[in-house]
Amino acid sequence: MDYEFIAEPDGSLKAYLSMGHEALGHWLNDELGEDLDAGARVLALLSQSEANPDTVASLPGKIYNLTIADGEVEVMANVVQFEFPDELEPDMSYYDDEQMSGCGIQDFMMLLRNWLAFVREERGLGVAPI
Repeated sequence: MDYEFIAEPDGSLKAYLSMGHEALGHWLNDELGEDLDAGARVLALLSQSEANPDTVASLPGKIYNLTIADGEVEVMANVVQFEFPDELEPDMSYYDDEQMSGCGIQDFMMLLRNWLAFVREERGLGVAPI
């Protein structure tokens, strides 16, 4: 999973993730944003889930929901609450890479820690242990 964090010309901070993981970046941008306290709470929840893999945790958001289960993190857009028939018409496909994606807990923790460090650095808040 490749990613890049950018300070946009308008001052906003954005996370851009590689194809197949775009929804993780959208979650960072749209749900977490620059909220360092919320980021710390998510990291704590990830640590708890990693220590107790039988637990399932869900963080509903305005646009995206984050679910932690079975050692994995999944981000899914709220609009992806419908089901498709098993087979679509020929030459038809459903593109959902920007609507849902996932990764392992350790990979997501690294992404989140790096995002929070980027936010702290860009906002001149110094380095904090996370």
